[in-house]
Amino acid sequence: MDMNAFQSPEELLDDESFLAWYYKTDAAAFQRWQDHFEQNSSQKALADSAVELLEILNVQEMSVLDAQMEAAELRLFARIEEPAMLVHMPSKRKISWRVWVSVAACILVVLTAAWLDKYWAAAKSTLSTPYGTILTQTLPDGTVVTLNANSKFSYGRHWSAGSDREVWLNGEAFFHVKKTVQHDRFIVHADHFDVIVTGTSFDVITQPADAQVALKEGSVTLQSEKGDTIKMVPGDIVSLQNGQWMRQTANMDNVTAWTDNKINFDNTPLSETIKLIEAHYGVKVAVADPKLLSKTLTGIFPNDNIDVFLKALEATKIYKITKDGDSIVIQSAY
Repeated sequence: MDMNAFQSPEELLDDESFLAWYYKTDAAAFQRWQDHFEQNSSQKALADSAVELLEILNVQEMSVLDAQMEAAELRLFARIEEPAMLVHMPSKRKISWRVWVSVAACILVVLTAAWLDKYWAAAKSTLSTPYGTILTQTLPDGTVVTLNANSKFSYGRHWSAGSDREVWLNGEAFFHVKKTVQHDRFIVHADHFDVIVTGTSFDVITQPADAQVALKEGSVTLQSEKGDTIKMVPGDIVSLQNGQWMRQTANMDNVTAWTDNKINFDNTPLSETIKLIEAHYGVKVAVADPKLLSKTLTGIFPNDNIDVFLKALEATKIYKITKDGDSIVIQSAY
């Protein structure tokens, strides 16, 4: 990271290591920035501007803005009545400049509040995983999330007690949500539904061809885009199909095996196995004979390396596999 590359306070505020320096959450990052500022006075001035903006957001927050807005509204309504009465007067008296100042002040407060809200909401950290890789991350509240391959996950940097903890998921992730003293809600925003919990363990898949939640422990509430809700109990696996909730009973060991770099197959058709391979490794799989798609597979397979996985698949003596780069062909072994 080139610390001299930052040109504005906004760029600094978007850098996680700078925020770690400000909040003193990472000793190494704090020391790197301290050394950098001692050697670069111009960068220190830029950092001071970023800190000033950050303290406005952290300290003043909306309480001051609410007071300003309320006062501005009162002034606005009082002044609006004045020109309205002047219309009936015979003289062509102009509206006082104080009226325009009051209106402008009100508009400025509203726009400032909207900008701060937008800036605050945009302050997110984003994690992503390439094909064939999983990632485990502890969030600011102590919640642990494990992100499956080819997935993207974002969460707000500024969680506070008494407010919702919101995250956004595209792909698959397993959550172990930390309960808070205030029982703050933890909300996972997926493409077509939200998962709302306080403290529990569950798996979420949100992909173009698949959208489901599997609950390991605790309880969750799902809410669709239309506002329809469904409550889950441990062992449930719920999917959203054509706008309707579909509930089944799940074998959680099979559902969460991927978090240990394994896949549990239980009379799983080859067609489903192929979907898992393509989603996890980003390859294209074809079969020499369509009849193979209905053949089932049972067993526990390693899933942290595609070559090892394919060899394990061949070891079943059911399939013969040919791999050429990102293309795989499966045919019968006999």
